[in-house]
Amino acid sequence: MLTNRIPDGDFILAYSFEHDDYSSLNPVLAVAFNNIGFTAFDTLSNVPFIFFVQKGKLNTAQETIGLNASTTISLQATMNSSASISNIVFSWFPGSTLNDSTIQSPKALPTDTAKYYVSAIDTLLHCSSLDSVTVNYDCASAINELILSDEVQVFPNPSSDYFIIKSSSLKLKNVCLFNTIGQYVMETDAHNSLSLSINTILLAEGIYFLRIQTDKGVLNKKVIVMKK
Repeated sequence: MLTNRIPDGDFILAYSFEHDDYSSLNPVLAVAFNNIGFTAFDTLSNVPFIFFVQKGKLNTAQETIGLNASTTISLQATMNSSASISNIVFSWFPGSTLNDSTIQSPKALPTDTAKYYVSAIDTLLHCSSLDSVTVNYDCASAINELILSDEVQVFPNPSSDYFIIKSSSLKLKNVCLFNTIGQYVMETDAHNSLSLSINTILLAEGIYFLRIQTDKGVLNKKVIVMKK
């Protein structure tokens, strides 16, 4: 079980609750403990022990062994998770008013105040989490963004080298670019101009979102970087 059923990356904590001559146990058990870093297991005799390790990383192995059967022992260990966003599967519900229900930070476009639920499953560490968020719908703000959006054009879109943001009357103050999981990518000060060029040569292909701050409010635009 120690070597076959527990996947690498999981944490193992083993300790004794009855003191015995462990060398008399099935030798397969001693081999299994040796393989995960507890090399002193088959030498123990009538003493307490505590052993901790992150399977697959022998350098994380820690052990405490008592001097005799009546010794009180303890062990302090740190669990460093190797979680990565690439290993996590997201699922949002309801997904009908989201731009993508399978990413970490989707954009919500509800027509009324709505509560969204999300599950996150780490396929590497075999753990999961549930959470929820309420999005308050402000009709006046939504209408204002629609009006502002009509006054600002972004072209070419898709693009491989650059985007031009052009306004007919709004003064552009600041532009931020985010990826589809809500991570900040870049920011540019527009200095109250009516147009701005955003260089995308160094960006990876994919979908991004522009957050454009104007003198009349904030609007968002979806853009696509597509390499030639």
